[in-house]
Amino acid sequence: MKYIVLFIFLTCAFISAPVQAQNFSEQQILNQVYATQSVFAYDSSGNVEYIGKATPGSATSAAVWQIQKITYDGSDATEINFAGGSAEFVNIWDNRATYTY
Repeated sequence: MKYIVLFIFLTCAFISAPVQAQNFSEQQILNQVYATQSVFAYDSSGNVEYIGKATPGSATSAAVWQIQKITYDGSDATEINFAGGSAEFVNIWDNRATYTY
């Protein structure tokens, strides 16, 4: 009987122990929940022109990519826009040059 009481006491003590809260940014949480791979395409000057993100192992022909296009003025990046104006993972990496940004 005394072992059961000790077990219940220790269990209650463990459950009621304070939990240390941590502050995570939304992006840190999303990176943990949605693991992504990134791919890059370069313009003729060697600047990154497109950035694509999808779950690891995704085919570049699958409609599962989030694509961004970087616009430059000379060597200075001036804009970064999403394909179709949406941050959704619904685009095809192979078709990146055909989207509106």
